Amino acid sequence: MEDKRKPDDKSFGVLNLQNSLPSQVFSKSYDHVLFMEADLVFTKEFGDLLLSWVERDSSESLYVGKIDEASSTLDEIKEIARGGRGSEYVAMLQAGGPECGWFYDMGTYAIISNPDGWCVYCERHNEIAVIGLDRNQFAKYRDQLLRFSAQPIELKIRSRTFPFDRLTQTWQDKLLQNYRAS
Repeated sequence: MEDKRKPDDKSFGVLNLQNSLPSQVFSKSYDHVLFMEADLVFTKEFGDLLLSWVERDSSESLYVGKIDEASSTLDEIKEIARGGRGSEYVAMLQAGGPECGWFYDMGTYAIISNPDGWCVYCERHNEIAVIGLDRNQFAKYRDQLLRFSAQPIELKIRSRTFPFDRLTQTWQDKLLQNYRAS
């Protein structure tokens, strides 16, 4: 596990750091965009899932970036090398305890690996995470994402499950405008 001081901006180039939800947060046009509850992103099971993707895609590492919303920049990036486990992922997020551990912070985060076939964007304060996937990645990982109830925004809003049952009509409309499946 390695802590990088300065983020590699091109690694997170699939994000539009100027935007936050309900606006379009991806600068890359993904073929599939799925939504889920943000807290699930911070679980050992989700870490295991993402690290299995790193392994399967022969990527070098998994990168978790903390976004500074005030300056629209990546504040810090943490890395777990291929072969890592979900327990390491959670330990990395909890490092520093409640004072400075990301696990306890209600901030905004992004998760990627080397190829830009997928990206996770998570706003803990809004309790929503969104996953962008290209066609090939979606075909490979669709069934795995069902365990986390990751679905297109239309289905999440219709399901009326937390946190999507608490969205204002304005938020619903903007999310549908920006993320509706084509």
